[in-house]
Amino acid sequence: MKMKRMLAAVCAAVMICGMTACGSGGESGAAAPETTTAAAATTAAAETTTTAEDTAATTEAETTTTAEEATTEETAQVPEVTEAEVVGSGNDGDITWTYYSDGTLRIGGTGRVENSLSKAFKQELKNIKKVIIEDGITDIGSSCFRDYTALTEVEIADSVKSIYKSFKDCKSLTSVKKSAGLTFIDIEAFYNCEALTSIVIPDGVTEIKENAFKNCKALTNVIIPDGITSIGHAAFFGCISLADIKLPDSITEMSNSAFYGCSSLTKIIIPKGVTKIDAFVFKNTSIAEIEIPENVNYISQGAFEGTNLVTVDIPATVKTVVYESFENCKSLVSITIPKDTKVEGNIAEGSENVTIKCYAGSSAEEQAKIFSTPYELIG
Repeated sequence: MKMKRMLAAVCAAVMICGMTACGSGGESGAAAPETTTAAAATTAAAETTTTAEDTAATTEAETTTTAEEATTEETAQVPEVTEAEVVGSGNDGDITWTYYSDGTLRIGGTGRVENSLSKAFKQELKNIKKVIIEDGITDIGSSCFRDYTALTEVEIADSVKSIYKSFKDCKSLTSVKKSAGLTFIDIEAFYNCEALTSIVIPDGVTEIKENAFKNCKALTNVIIPDGITSIGHAAFFGCISLADIKLPDSITEMSNSAFYGCSSLTKIIIPKGVTKIDAFVFKNTSIAEIEIPENVNYISQGAFEGTNLVTVDIPATVKTVVYESFENCKSLVSITIPKDTKVEGNIAEGSENVTIKCYAGSSAEEQAKIFSTPYELIG
Protein backbone atom coordinates (compact mmCIF):
# COMPACT_ATOMS: atom_id res chain seq x y z
CA MET A 1 0.00 0.00 0.00
CA LYS A 2 2.81 2.37 0.92
CA MET A 3 4.69 1.56 -2.33
CA LYS A 4 1.60 2.19 -4.48
CA ARG A 5 1.11 5.62 -2.91
CA MET A 6 4.74 6.54 -3.51
CA LEU A 7 4.54 5.47 -7.18
CA ALA A 8 1.37 7.47 -7.60
CA ALA A 9 3.05 10.57 -6.21
CA VAL A 10 6.05 10.13 -8.52
CA CYS A 11 3.85 9.64 -11.58
CA ALA A 12 1.90 12.78 -10.75
CA ALA A 13 5.09 14.74 -10.51
CA VAL A 14 6.28 13.42 -13.90
CA MET A 15 2.98 14.33 -15.54
CA ILE A 16 3.12 17.86 -14.18
CA CYS A 17 6.63 18.20 -15.42
CA GLY A 18 5.66 17.04 -18.88
CA MET A 19 2.68 19.31 -19.10
CA THR A 20 4.75 22.27 -18.10
CA ALA A 21 7.39 21.52 -20.69
CA CYS A 22 4.83 21.16 -23.49
CA GLY A 23 2.96 24.35 -22.66
CA SER A 24 5.99 26.68 -22.30
CA GLY A 25 7.85 26.01 -25.54
CA GLY A 26 10.98 28.11 -25.59
CA GLU A 27 10.64 29.16 -21.99
CA SER A 28 11.22 25.64 -20.77
CA GLY A 29 14.59 26.50 -19.29
CA ALA A 30 13.14 29.21 -17.07
CA ALA A 31 10.20 27.08 -15.85
CA ALA A 32 12.27 24.04 -14.95
CA PRO A 33 13.15 25.13 -11.41
CA GLU A 34 9.48 25.67 -10.52
CA THR A 35 8.61 22.22 -11.88
CA THR A 36 11.42 20.63 -9.87
CA THR A 37 10.24 22.44 -6.77
CA ALA A 38 6.69 21.20 -7.27
CA ALA A 39 7.89 17.63 -7.74
CA ALA A 40 10.04 17.89 -4.62
CA ALA A 41 7.10 19.19 -2.63
CA THR A 42 4.96 16.35 -3.87
CA THR A 43 7.65 13.83 -2.94
CA ALA A 44 8.01 15.39 0.53
CA ALA A 45 4.27 15.19 1.05
CA ALA A 46 4.31 11.54 0.08
CA GLU A 47 7.20 10.87 2.48
CA THR A 48 5.41 12.73 5.27
CA THR A 49 2.30 10.66 4.66
CA THR A 50 4.37 7.49 4.66
CA THR A 51 6.17 8.49 7.87
CA ALA A 52 2.89 9.26 9.61
CA GLU A 53 1.45 5.96 8.45
CA ASP A 54 4.60 4.11 9.57
CA THR A 55 4.47 5.81 12.96
CA ALA A 56 0.78 5.01 13.39
CA ALA A 57 1.32 1.41 12.32
CA THR A 58 4.29 1.05 14.66
CA THR A 59 2.36 2.58 17.57
CA GLU A 60 -0.60 0.32 16.86
CA ALA A 61 1.68 -2.75 16.71
CA GLU A 62 3.42 -1.79 19.95
CA THR A 63 0.07 -1.18 21.66
CA THR A 64 -1.19 -4.54 20.44
CA THR A 65 2.01 -6.27 21.59
CA THR A 66 1.83 -4.58 25.01
CA ALA A 67 -1.80 -5.62 25.41
CA GLU A 68 -0.97 -9.16 24.40
CA GLU A 69 1.95 -9.25 26.85
CA ALA A 70 -0.27 -7.92 29.64
CA THR A 71 -2.91 -10.51 28.83
CA THR A 72 -0.27 -13.23 28.79
CA GLU A 73 1.15 -12.04 32.13
CA GLU A 74 -2.33 -11.85 33.69
CA THR A 75 -3.14 -15.32 32.42
CA ALA A 76 0.11 -16.67 33.84
CA GLN A 77 -0.77 -15.32 37.30
CA VAL A 78 -4.04 -17.29 37.50
CA PRO A 79 -3.35 -20.97 38.28
CA GLU A 80 -5.25 -23.46 36.27
CA VAL A 81 -7.86 -25.24 38.39
CA THR A 82 -8.23 -28.91 37.62
CA GLU A 83 -10.54 -31.41 39.25
CA ALA A 84 -9.22 -34.71 40.50
CA GLU A 85 -9.88 -37.54 38.09
CA VAL A 86 -11.57 -40.77 39.04
CA VAL A 87 -8.95 -43.50 39.15
CA GLY A 88 -11.26 -46.33 40.07
CA SER A 89 -14.66 -47.17 41.54
CA GLY A 90 -16.70 -50.16 42.54
CA ASN A 91 -18.84 -51.66 45.26
CA ASP A 92 -18.81 -54.23 48.03
CA GLY A 93 -22.45 -55.18 48.40
CA ASP A 94 -24.35 -52.04 49.39
CA ILE A 95 -21.12 -50.11 49.94
CA THR A 96 -19.72 -48.05 47.06
CA TRP A 97 -16.27 -46.57 46.71
CA THR A 98 -14.59 -44.06 44.41
CA TYR A 99 -10.87 -43.34 44.38
CA TYR A 100 -9.51 -40.07 42.92
CA SER A 101 -6.16 -39.04 41.51
CA ASP A 102 -5.53 -36.63 44.42
CA GLY A 103 -5.55 -39.53 46.88
CA THR A 104 -9.12 -39.09 48.11
CA LEU A 105 -11.24 -42.16 48.81
CA ARG A 106 -14.98 -41.54 49.01
CA ILE A 107 -17.18 -44.26 50.50
CA GLY A 108 -20.95 -44.22 50.14
CA GLY A 109 -23.97 -46.47 50.18
CA THR A 110 -25.71 -47.88 53.23
CA GLY A 111 -24.77 -50.11 56.14
CA ARG A 112 -21.46 -51.25 57.59
CA VAL A 113 -18.07 -50.84 55.93
CA GLU A 114 -16.00 -54.01 56.28
CA ASN A 115 -12.25 -54.41 55.89
CA SER A 116 -12.87 -56.54 52.78
CA LEU A 117 -13.41 -53.26 50.97
CA SER A 118 -9.67 -52.57 51.06
CA LYS A 119 -9.01 -55.56 48.82
CA ALA A 120 -10.58 -53.66 45.93
CA PHE A 121 -7.85 -51.02 45.92
CA LYS A 122 -5.04 -52.88 47.67
CA GLN A 123 -2.40 -51.39 45.38
CA GLU A 124 -3.44 -47.85 46.32
CA LEU A 125 -3.44 -48.21 50.12
CA LYS A 126 -0.12 -46.43 50.55
CA ASN A 127 -1.32 -43.46 48.47
CA ILE A 128 -4.70 -42.70 50.05
CA LYS A 129 -4.51 -39.33 51.82
CA LYS A 130 -8.12 -38.57 52.66
CA VAL A 131 -11.16 -40.72 53.43
CA ILE A 132 -14.69 -39.35 53.26
CA ILE A 133 -17.43 -41.50 54.79
CA GLU A 134 -20.73 -40.34 53.33
CA ASP A 135 -24.18 -40.19 54.90
CA GLY A 136 -25.84 -43.61 54.94
CA ILE A 137 -22.90 -45.52 56.40
CA THR A 138 -23.72 -46.74 59.93
CA ASP A 139 -20.60 -48.56 61.13
CA ILE A 140 -16.88 -48.65 60.30
CA GLY A 141 -15.67 -52.19 60.84
CA SER A 142 -12.50 -53.54 62.40
CA SER A 143 -9.23 -52.78 60.57
CA CYS A 144 -11.04 -51.09 57.67
CA PHE A 145 -8.33 -48.48 57.25
CA ARG A 146 -5.56 -50.05 59.26
CA ASP A 147 -2.04 -49.13 58.20
CA TYR A 148 -3.07 -46.50 55.63
CA THR A 149 0.29 -44.84 56.16
CA ALA A 150 -0.35 -41.80 53.93
CA LEU A 151 -3.80 -41.04 55.36
CA THR A 152 -3.90 -37.57 56.94
CA GLU A 153 -7.58 -36.64 57.04
CA VAL A 154 -10.87 -38.42 57.75
CA GLU A 155 -14.41 -37.06 57.52
CA ILE A 156 -17.18 -39.19 59.02
CA ALA A 157 -20.86 -38.49 58.34
CA ASP A 158 -23.36 -38.12 61.19
CA SER A 159 -25.07 -41.38 60.23
CA VAL A 160 -22.08 -43.37 61.57
CA LYS A 161 -22.82 -44.80 65.02
CA SER A 162 -19.82 -47.05 65.68
CA ILE A 163 -16.08 -47.03 65.00
CA TYR A 164 -14.31 -50.31 65.65
CA LYS A 165 -10.58 -51.02 65.34
CA SER A 166 -10.76 -48.92 62.22
CA PHE A 167 -7.78 -46.55 62.02
CA LYS A 168 -5.07 -48.44 63.86
CA ASP A 169 -1.52 -47.68 62.69
CA CYS A 170 -2.54 -44.72 60.51
CA LYS A 171 0.64 -42.94 61.55
CA SER A 172 0.16 -39.82 59.39
CA LEU A 173 -3.43 -39.14 60.47
CA THR A 174 -3.73 -35.60 61.86
CA SER A 175 -7.41 -34.70 61.54
CA VAL A 176 -10.63 -36.60 62.27
CA LYS A 177 -14.03 -34.96 61.82
CA LYS A 178 -16.21 -37.43 63.64
CA SER A 179 -19.89 -38.14 63.42
CA ALA A 180 -22.14 -36.22 65.78
CA GLY A 181 -24.22 -39.39 65.99
CA LEU A 182 -21.32 -41.56 67.17
CA THR A 183 -22.12 -43.68 70.24
CA PHE A 184 -19.33 -46.27 70.28
CA ILE A 185 -15.53 -46.10 69.93
CA ASP A 186 -14.09 -49.60 70.16
CA ILE A 187 -10.75 -50.93 71.37
CA GLU A 188 -7.68 -49.71 69.48
CA ALA A 189 -9.79 -47.46 67.25
CA PHE A 190 -6.94 -44.93 66.85
CA TYR A 191 -4.05 -46.99 68.27
CA ASN A 192 -0.66 -45.75 67.03
CA CYS A 193 -2.03 -42.69 65.22
CA GLU A 194 1.20 -40.91 66.06
CA ALA A 195 0.43 -37.62 64.27
CA LEU A 196 -3.08 -37.09 65.68
CA THR A 197 -3.06 -33.85 67.70
CA SER A 198 -6.65 -33.31 68.81
CA ILE A 199 -9.71 -35.40 69.49
CA VAL A 200 -13.28 -34.49 70.45
CA ILE A 201 -15.37 -37.33 71.83
CA PRO A 202 -19.00 -36.87 70.68
CA ASP A 203 -21.73 -36.47 73.30
CA GLY A 204 -23.35 -39.83 72.53
CA VAL A 205 -20.31 -41.90 73.50
CA THR A 206 -20.51 -43.40 77.00
CA GLU A 207 -17.15 -45.18 77.31
CA ILE A 208 -13.63 -44.99 75.91
CA LYS A 209 -12.46 -48.52 75.26
CA GLU A 210 -9.06 -50.03 75.96
CA ASN A 211 -6.10 -48.83 73.89
CA ALA A 212 -8.43 -46.48 71.99
CA PHE A 213 -5.79 -43.72 71.70
CA LYS A 214 -2.71 -45.63 72.81
CA ASN A 215 0.59 -44.20 71.55
CA CYS A 216 -0.99 -41.12 69.98
CA LYS A 217 2.27 -39.33 70.66
CA ALA A 218 1.31 -35.92 69.24
CA LEU A 219 -2.05 -35.74 71.02
CA THR A 220 -2.27 -32.50 73.01
CA ASN A 221 -5.98 -31.83 73.29
CA VAL A 222 -8.76 -34.22 74.29
CA ILE A 223 -12.33 -33.14 74.99
CA ILE A 224 -14.37 -35.69 76.92
CA PRO A 225 -18.08 -34.85 77.31
CA ASP A 226 -20.36 -35.40 80.29
CA GLY A 227 -21.89 -38.82 79.94
CA ILE A 228 -18.66 -40.76 79.63
CA THR A 229 -18.68 -43.31 82.47
CA SER A 230 -15.42 -45.21 81.97
CA ILE A 231 -11.94 -44.96 80.50
CA GLY A 232 -10.59 -48.34 79.48
CA HIS A 233 -7.26 -50.06 80.00
CA ALA A 234 -4.36 -48.07 78.49
CA ALA A 235 -6.81 -45.80 76.64
CA PHE A 236 -4.26 -42.95 76.58
CA PHE A 237 -1.14 -45.00 77.24
CA GLY A 238 2.01 -43.31 75.88
CA CYS A 239 0.34 -40.04 74.84
CA ILE A 240 3.53 -38.18 75.68
CA SER A 241 2.34 -34.74 74.49
CA LEU A 242 -0.90 -34.70 76.49
CA ALA A 243 -0.37 -31.96 79.08
CA ASP A 244 -3.89 -31.40 80.39
CA ILE A 245 -7.18 -33.27 80.29
CA LYS A 246 -10.48 -32.52 81.99
CA LEU A 247 -12.38 -35.57 83.21
CA PRO A 248 -16.14 -35.10 83.75
CA ASP A 249 -17.75 -36.20 87.03
CA SER A 250 -19.80 -38.75 85.13
CA ILE A 251 -16.71 -41.00 85.05
CA THR A 252 -16.83 -43.72 87.70
CA GLU A 253 -14.07 -46.00 86.43
CA MET A 254 -10.54 -45.50 85.15
CA SER A 255 -8.98 -48.84 84.29
CA ASN A 256 -5.35 -49.81 84.79
CA SER A 257 -2.68 -47.91 82.84
CA ALA A 258 -5.28 -45.46 81.46
CA PHE A 259 -2.74 -42.59 81.44
CA TYR A 260 0.46 -44.61 81.82
CA GLY A 261 3.44 -42.78 80.32
CA CYS A 262 1.69 -39.47 79.64
CA SER A 263 4.91 -37.74 80.58
CA SER A 264 3.69 -34.18 79.87
CA LEU A 265 0.60 -34.53 82.08
CA THR A 266 1.21 -32.26 85.08
CA LYS A 267 -2.22 -32.07 86.66
CA ILE A 268 -5.47 -33.98 86.74
CA ILE A 269 -8.63 -33.91 88.82
CA ILE A 270 -9.96 -37.34 89.64
CA PRO A 271 -13.77 -37.36 89.18
CA LYS A 272 -15.78 -37.58 92.40
CA GLY A 273 -17.57 -40.73 91.28
CA VAL A 274 -14.39 -42.83 91.03
CA THR A 275 -14.16 -45.47 93.78
CA LYS A 276 -10.91 -47.21 92.81
CA ILE A 277 -7.62 -45.84 91.53
CA ASP A 278 -6.52 -48.73 89.40
CA ALA A 279 -3.06 -50.17 88.82
CA PHE A 280 -0.52 -47.97 87.02
CA VAL A 281 -3.27 -45.54 86.00
CA PHE A 282 -0.99 -42.49 86.40
CA LYS A 283 2.40 -44.22 86.26
CA ASN A 284 5.24 -42.15 84.78
CA THR A 285 3.18 -39.00 84.39
CA SER A 286 4.44 -35.61 85.64
CA ILE A 287 1.58 -35.03 88.06
CA ALA A 288 2.86 -32.88 90.94
CA GLU A 289 -0.25 -32.72 93.08
CA ILE A 290 -3.36 -34.80 93.49
CA GLU A 291 -6.58 -34.68 95.48
CA ILE A 292 -8.00 -38.11 96.14
CA PRO A 293 -11.82 -37.93 96.30
CA GLU A 294 -13.58 -39.19 99.40
CA ASN A 295 -15.41 -41.86 97.40
CA VAL A 296 -12.14 -43.67 96.66
CA ASN A 297 -11.74 -46.81 98.76
CA TYR A 298 -8.82 -48.57 97.07
CA ILE A 299 -5.43 -47.48 95.70
CA SER A 300 -3.83 -50.15 93.51
CA GLN A 301 -0.29 -51.21 92.67
CA GLY A 302 1.77 -48.56 90.91
CA ALA A 303 -1.16 -46.12 90.73
CA PHE A 304 1.11 -43.06 91.17
CA GLU A 305 4.46 -44.70 90.49
CA GLY A 306 7.14 -42.44 89.02
CA THR A 307 5.13 -39.21 89.34
CA ASN A 308 6.28 -35.79 90.61
CA LEU A 309 4.02 -35.77 93.66
CA VAL A 310 5.32 -33.84 96.67
CA THR A 311 2.74 -34.55 99.36
CA VAL A 312 -0.21 -36.96 99.50
CA ASP A 313 -3.13 -36.96 101.93
CA ILE A 314 -5.12 -40.17 101.82
CA PRO A 315 -8.75 -39.71 102.91
CA ALA A 316 -10.32 -41.90 105.62
CA THR A 317 -12.62 -43.53 103.05
CA VAL A 318 -9.64 -45.39 101.56
CA LYS A 319 -9.65 -48.87 103.03
CA THR A 320 -6.55 -50.28 101.31
CA VAL A 321 -3.29 -48.98 99.82
CA VAL A 322 -1.17 -51.67 98.18
CA TYR A 323 2.52 -52.07 97.42
CA GLU A 324 4.34 -49.83 94.93
CA SER A 325 1.44 -47.37 94.73
CA PHE A 326 3.88 -44.47 95.29
CA GLU A 327 7.08 -46.15 94.13
CA ASN A 328 9.97 -44.12 92.69
CA CYS A 329 8.39 -40.74 93.37
CA LYS A 330 11.64 -38.80 93.72
CA SER A 331 10.00 -35.53 94.83
CA LEU A 332 7.67 -37.12 97.37
CA VAL A 333 8.33 -35.96 100.95
CA SER A 334 5.27 -37.17 102.85
CA ILE A 335 2.26 -39.51 102.72
CA THR A 336 -0.37 -39.07 105.39
CA ILE A 337 -2.31 -42.29 106.04
CA PRO A 338 -5.46 -42.61 108.23
CA LYS A 339 -5.46 -44.90 111.23
CA ASP A 340 -7.84 -47.51 109.83
CA THR A 341 -6.40 -47.70 106.32
CA LYS A 342 -4.72 -51.01 105.58
CA VAL A 343 -1.28 -50.82 104.00
CA GLU A 344 -0.06 -53.87 102.09
CA GLY A 345 3.68 -54.06 101.45
CA ASN A 346 6.17 -51.34 100.65
CA ILE A 347 4.05 -48.56 99.16
CA ALA A 348 6.92 -46.08 98.59
CA GLU A 349 9.89 -48.15 97.49
CA GLY A 350 12.48 -46.01 95.75
CA SER A 351 10.91 -42.77 97.01
CA GLU A 352 14.07 -41.78 98.81
CA ASN A 353 12.89 -38.59 100.51
CA VAL A 354 9.52 -39.74 101.80
CA THR A 355 8.27 -39.86 105.38
CA ILE A 356 5.14 -41.82 106.25
CA LYS A 357 2.87 -39.86 108.58
CA CYS A 358 0.75 -42.39 110.43
CA TYR A 359 -0.92 -43.37 113.70
CA ALA A 360 0.60 -45.47 116.43
CA GLY A 361 -0.37 -49.10 116.13
CA SER A 362 -1.68 -48.65 112.59
CA SER A 363 -1.01 -50.86 109.60
CA ALA A 364 0.97 -48.00 108.06
CA GLU A 365 3.33 -47.88 111.06
CA GLU A 366 3.80 -51.64 110.95
CA GLN A 367 4.73 -51.68 107.26
CA ALA A 368 7.05 -48.67 107.67
CA LYS A 369 8.98 -50.57 110.31
CA ILE A 370 9.15 -53.74 108.18
CA PHE A 371 10.61 -51.91 105.17
CA SER A 372 12.68 -49.38 107.11
CA THR A 373 10.75 -46.47 105.70
CA PRO A 374 11.07 -43.25 107.72
CA TYR A 375 7.82 -42.51 109.55
CA GLU A 376 6.32 -39.95 111.91
CA LEU A 377 3.50 -40.61 114.35
CA ILE A 378 0.67 -38.12 114.22
CA GLY A 379 -1.54 -39.48 116.93
